[in-house]
Amino acid sequence: MHKSKVSIDPDRCVGCGACIINCPVNAISMMTGWISSINQEKCIVCGKCLQICHRDAPIYALPKR
Repeated sequence: MHKSKVSIDPDRCVGCGACIINCPVNAISMMTGWISSINQEKCIVCGKCLQICHRDAPIYALPKR
């Protein structure tokens, strides 16, 4: 069974760090170029990054069948 995923759109991310601060499992880190990146192994798809981002950079993807 595939799980849902959240990824970051690098064209929308401005590197403010709001998603990093609000992630309850520390699954998000800042990459070179001030772009956030989500560790899919740690992410529990809680949606907090989706709610907090003022640029709509996190993108929710439904699982593939």
